[in-house]
Amino acid sequence: MEVLSARIAVRLTSGPHRPPREAWTLSLVEIGVPVEGIKEDLATLTTLDGELDFPASNSLSVQTSETNWGASGSFGEFILELSSDALGGAGGMGIGAGIGLLISKVKGRTQSAFPSQPLDRAQAAELVRTHIALHYTEVGEDLIEIASSLALDTGVHEFTFKSPSGREYGGTAGEISGAPTCTRVWYRAEP
Repeated sequence: MEVLSARIAVRLTSGPHRPPREAWTLSLVEIGVPVEGIKEDLATLTTLDGELDFPASNSLSVQTSETNWGASGSFGEFILELSSDALGGAGGMGIGAGIGLLISKVKGRTQSAFPSQPLDRAQAAELVRTHIALHYTEVGEDLIEIASSLALDTGVHEFTFKSPSGREYGGTAGEISGAPTCTRVWYRAEP
């Protein structure tokens, strides 16, 4: 099966069913990519593209849907949870590079180029809020923005939010590793 749009998430976590230390999410539309191809591309992240001798502890969840209701479409959601403990010091730097590699591999499988519309501040804030809600138990609209910045050279927006429970979250959105709708979210402190 080919998916016409997809959400691909990579979570660094200390164990199954634990909140991720950080999570990367890539949203893609009009891509026409085979499900098996995306799964293969995600498998390369479990060894940091061959840097590790054996795969890091991981879990991959794939959910697809197909609609034929006047128009047809298909959607795939891919969630890869990787052990942050098994990756050790290579985790942060390796996954950042690995996400770039994943994006380039997915781009190579697409039928068309990724859209290159830059995100404005409001779109970026909403995307980060949505992805915090996707990866954590906090509800996005309950988050209070406490800081934001924009990297003028890259157009990447960065936000810091505080939840009613006192936990602090952060996130970036914009053209990360060559994908305009890639986000990275994390939490910084327990209440």
